[in-house]
Amino acid sequence: MRRILLKIYHKLSREIRFRTHCPYGANDFGYIYSTDPLLLRSKEDPSLRIFKLQSSAMRKVFSLLFAILLLLQTSHAQSVDKRLAGIDTFITRILKEWHAAGCAVAVVDKNKVILAKGFGYKDYAQKSPVTENTLFAIGSCSKAFTSSLLGMLVKEGRLDLDKPVRDYLPELKFYNEYLTDHVTARDMMCHRTGLPRHDYSWYGSKTTRDSLIYRIRFLEPNAELRQRWQYNNFMFLVQGVLAEKLYGRKWEALVKEKIFDPLGMNSSDF
Repeated sequence: MRRILLKIYHKLSREIRFRTHCPYGANDFGYIYSTDPLLLRSKEDPSLRIFKLQSSAMRKVFSLLFAILLLLQTSHAQSVDKRLAGIDTFITRILKEWHAAGCAVAVVDKNKVILAKGFGYKDYAQKSPVTENTLFAIGSCSKAFTSSLLGMLVKEGRLDLDKPVRDYLPELKFYNEYLTDHVTARDMMCHRTGLPRHDYSWYGSKTTRDSLIYRIRFLEPNAELRQRWQYNNFMFLVQGVLAEKLYGRKWEALVKEKIFDPLGMNSSDF
């Protein structure tokens, strides 16, 4: 119903634009409309401006448009998913409780976006609101992109997750030879290499990826291989470098080409 009303509205809008902006478009009342909707030109003397408005006809048209707009608003309100009732109040309360400035929320059901909305502020001082198009830093959510690239390589037959990574990256060395010879891509993806976080070795660093890969040989493990789950950012760096090596392109270019572009994620960047 809403789609039908939109079509009617756009058709009438085009008709009105034609009649009010076409300098010599004939109408049904014996006059030619000028570019000014209040100024009509006589057929007998087009240079003569007649300050005449077909008020009754135009009033009917605009009344119809107004009614259609009301119907559109009503139909839109009725189309809101009942499962989302109260979500605005809930999110606003959470922002207040957590002292957060703002957030954006998207709800997807069966490949259809049923809600995309911003809450709060992206700049609290300037009271600049968050919208559904506001960009946020997603942090470690990007690890899913890196793992996806490796999954694509596996599907293409170019990577075996259970072979030592050293077979693909000979320059990679761990603290001891056993780790160097046995750590696989699957171990890295599962955070089970035996390495703790060692985040001070990379956080805030502006060095190159090659230099960070070189530092891994100095990072001491505190558990045996595959004996403990320990989150480690270095291992996802290695996965990104592994994807670069096998595809022959930079990680950023691969993510854009193989994930962002196919999904229409045109506003995402690095």
